[in-house]
Amino acid sequence: MPGRPKITFCLDLIFANKIGFPGLIATFLKYFENNDHNILNSSSLIPHDDTLLFTAAGMVPLKDYFMGAKKPTHMNLTSSQKCVRTVDIDIVGETDRHLTFFEMLGNFSINNYFKEEAIQLAYNFI
Repeated sequence: MPGRPKITFCLDLIFANKIGFPGLIATFLKYFENNDHNILNSSSLIPHDDTLLFTAAGMVPLKDYFMGAKKPTHMNLTSSQKCVRTVDIDIVGETDRHLTFFEMLGNFSINNYFKEEAIQLAYNFI
């Protein structure tokens, strides 16, 4: 479809095939697992990190790996992380862009690959 953004076309296919969001999550995780990533379970919404009140991003559970405090079991990781955001909680519901609870899909590399490889993986997924 010329002139149409690829991501929109991809979402149209997802819903035309009726896989919905659970299917999208499963497809995302399976794609990265097939590309040498370990799937992580979603961590608690209350992180083990004393500097944070809630898990507000997909990479929160990985902070210790990025800081070098812990060593991961695998250098490439993927997850569907449950998140809470409260920055704009007073205007939730006024628009579709203000959320408090959502799942964030992510793929991460702990010093194994960088932007070029991450972009290629994401592009191939779409």
